[in-house]
Amino acid sequence: MPTDDLESFQYLFSWFTTGILRYHKKMTPGLERILKILSTPEFDSHQGKLVVLGLWDEPIFKDLMSKWNRIAVAASYDVQKHEEVLLRANGETPARQEALDELFLFSKGVYDQYLTTGFDFLKKMDKDQAW
Repeated sequence: MPTDDLESFQYLFSWFTTGILRYHKKMTPGLERILKILSTPEFDSHQGKLVVLGLWDEPIFKDLMSKWNRIAVAASYDVQKHEEVLLRANGETPARQEALDELFLFSKGVYDQYLTTGFDFLKKMDKDQAW
């Protein structure tokens, strides 16, 4: 499902970004807390949402993380609707195949939004940000 993939991607992005910023001694208090959460064996998607929503206080990536989170949260509601349709369409039926096709197209659209947001950020970052 796209929301699982996006949460995993945000986890990896958060992990390597905080690692890079820590190496360059540019950590903020929020990022220190994020790194501590990411390092716990009990890390789960609920904590992942807290990372994005509440703790990300580093100015360069804050807007990007917020936009990605909004995409993932909005997608999660639609995924639930698709899952309900799939559960009702048991077996190898045309209705099930149609539901799978719709889920595939929906997921592709979510990934496109995510990538477009990231690429737009990179274009802006090249102009506005100095590392």
